Order: sequence, then C-alpha cells, then structure tokens
Amino acid sequence: MNESGSIGTLGTFVIRILNRQNATWQGVVTRVDKKEEQPFRSLLELIKLIDSTFEEEDENARAEENETRSR
Repeated sequence: MNESGSIGTLGTFVIRILNRQNATWQGVVTRVDKKEEQPFRSLLELIKLIDSTFEEEDENARAEENETRSR
C-alpha cells in the first residue's frame, strides 16, 4: 500500500548476472512489461534501479490523481 491508501502496481524483472567481482554482482536487469534493459555494476545499484522504477510510477500516479481532482 502506498501513502494514499491504494495498492501500487507490481513489476516483473528479469535479472541476468553476467559477472561476480569484488564480492558483488554485475549484469543486466530487464523490466518485462516495458522491455527496458539496464545494466548494473553492483547489487546496491540493482536495488536502486528497481526501487526507482516504483518511485517513478508512484509519482506518475499522484500527478494523474491530482489532475483528476483539479477537473
């Protein structure tokens, strides 16, 4: 649930680990519904990429909700 009390969207990601170096992963993450591929150089970067996807969707949903209310 997000701040407005509604349930957010789910996402499906394909994570390909191409290398493991310096005790972390490097690879490519693909967002299935948008067919977007993004490389990552560490596990932390992978988590941030996935998290930023949901933050963008939340911002878009809030903007859309505010636009609907102002009409």
